[in-house]
This record gives sequence, C-alpha cells and structure tokens, in this order.
Amino acid sequence: MSDRAVTVGVVAVSNSTDGGDGTAASEEAPMTTTPDHPAAHVLVFRAEVDPADADALLAVRAEAIDQARSVHPGLLRAELVRLDERTWLDVLVFDSEDGDARLMAAAGGLPALSRMHALVAGVLSLDRGVLEHSTGPQALAPVTAR
Repeated sequence: MSDRAVTVGVVAVSNSTDGGDGTAASEEAPMTTTPDHPAAHVLVFRAEVDPADADALLAVRAEAIDQARSVHPGLLRAELVRLDERTWLDVLVFDSEDGDARLMAAAGGLPALSRMHALVAGVLSLDRGVLEHSTGPQALAPVTAR
C-alpha cells in the first residue's frame, strides 16, 4: 500500500438553472486553502470489488457514510467512483490530517460501515493529499467556528 502525496482533481457538478432568458445560471464558488478555508485532507483508496457485490456496495454506501459522519463529522465528503468492472476509487475528504484515524477509532460499532468494508475484496493502493483548490456548487464551504 502506498502512502505518497497526490494531487486530486475534484470534478465539480453544476446544478444549473435556467434564468428564464435561455441562459444557464451557475453557482461557482472557488475554495482555496486560506485561514478562512483550512486545508482539507483527501484520501484516495483504489480498491477491488467483485462485480457480483457492486449492487450491495451501492445499496449500503449512503447508510455507511451517514453512520461514519455520526461518529466523526470531520468526514466532509465521500465520493465513490467505478473505474471498471472490478476497480473502484473511494475519495474521502476530511477536515484534518488524522481524520481517517479518528473515524476508524470511533467506527467499531457501525454495522453498515462494517458491511461495506466486507464487500471490498482488497485495497490496491492508498494515496493522501491536501485539497488546494475546488470550484463549483459542490466546493467545500468555509469552516466556521466549532
């Protein structure tokens, strides 16, 4: 398993609305690491999932992420990407460098998370990085006082 830093491109999804004049309105809000926008820490797991388990993985995913956030709200985003029939990326964005360790320390009794992890045949690689810039309506909002 690799533990090298990577640059991660975040795909912005635009939920445009028609302003009535035939043009699309967009809500682009860039996020850059500043004192008002502390660094978000990104983990990218490349994993193998048996194609027969893909539907079960997708069925449990939302519940597993909800349970994870209930014990660790520092999980800011979770994106699941299918690369091919067997290979998936799980892109997790945390509010701190040790966010994944803090989540796993608190995650022992989360049944949906355990079911989801059981569907992963193997982790092929793990990369870590710092999100330096993100745009679009899905960009991370400024972190307010906690």
